[in-house]
Amino acid sequence: MAHNNCSTHSEEQPVSTVCIVVMCGLPASGKTTFCHQLKLLIEQSRPETHVIHVEYDELIPNNIDLSTSGVESKQDADENHTSVWKMYRQYIVRTICSVLARLHPTVRECDNVTHHHTSEPSDDTIPTEISTNINRNIANNCECCHTTNVDHKFRHVFLIDDNMFYQSMRHSYYKLAGQYETGFVEILMDCEFDKALKTNRARSVVVSEETMETIRDRLETPNPELNLWEKYTLVVDTGGLITQQMKDATTLINTAVNNPVRRDEEELDSEQKQRCRYVCSTNVIHQADNCLRGRISSLMAEIKCQDRRLCGEDLRNLGTDMNNKRKTILELLRSGDVKRITSHHENNEIVWDDELKRNIEEWFMDIINDPKNE
Repeated sequence: MAHNNCSTHSEEQPVSTVCIVVMCGLPASGKTTFCHQLKLLIEQSRPETHVIHVEYDELIPNNIDLSTSGVESKQDADENHTSVWKMYRQYIVRTICSVLARLHPTVRECDNVTHHHTSEPSDDTIPTEISTNINRNIANNCECCHTTNVDHKFRHVFLIDDNMFYQSMRHSYYKLAGQYETGFVEILMDCEFDKALKTNRARSVVVSEETMETIRDRLETPNPELNLWEKYTLVVDTGGLITQQMKDATTLINTAVNNPVRRDEEELDSEQKQRCRYVCSTNVIHQADNCLRGRISSLMAEIKCQDRRLCGEDLRNLGTDMNNKRKTILELLRSGDVKRITSHHENNEIVWDDELKRNIEEWFMDIINDPKNE
């Protein structure tokens, strides 16, 4: 499902020639496979387009201690804390920034994106062989890095392939898009947790189940209804027809290229900020979504253990029904219907806590047991 809330310019008169596409979702949810297929489709259908696939798993060493990787705590995703894991991520952003500088020569530095960190990664911080690998895989795969005169007739699409489970991770690329006035798209791989677990076990480099669960619980899904900067979002149903959804992705990328982020869009206007503070904050909506996704995964696992006679189609139908009920609850929360989860909140602002989590889960189970409770 693509969210497109903005008018577009004609295809013949693109405003930008660059688009940053940020993938997000569980490990082993199909992000890399989707990127490979999308790259092939784009380059076959638009030969004048160069696709740069930035695969984080290939650029960041897999032996980095996950206890300092930022997966266990959101502290590492914040601006004032720098781990080794985050330094690698910053270096990747900085390298992409240097490529964008060649494509947009009127902007000379990346101050707003990378230099505000307390410990910006340097060539001395990242081992030489790793920094060389990152530069080779990003910069050297981009045609503009092999020529003195950049041909601006060509399009460049950056596929940022990572879990990107925190909103702040994705927003750093939005800020980059704003600085260089490029298109910006988010693609969420919507995959059942059990399916991702099964795929993960078959991979050569396996992510621990504990880490998988942590990412599932902390995943902050794109929310274009509340965040204007996430208006170009595609949710890919990994159980659906991928071919059609790849075509949807190319259409959304074309739209974003023709409607690039402007520098003055980086900050939400005060009116929208005020709206976001009312009813439910973005964080509460995300937390409720994550809570319900986790509950659905647990229920599906229990059902499979209790009745092994259920076929795959039955399980898919059950999962679809539960996810529809999850979406119903989220839509009600967005509309301001909070009477089912809390009876007291100051200035219409709701804060996520254990009580709210219990109330959300109870509401969901009430709906499961009796749809009239919606």
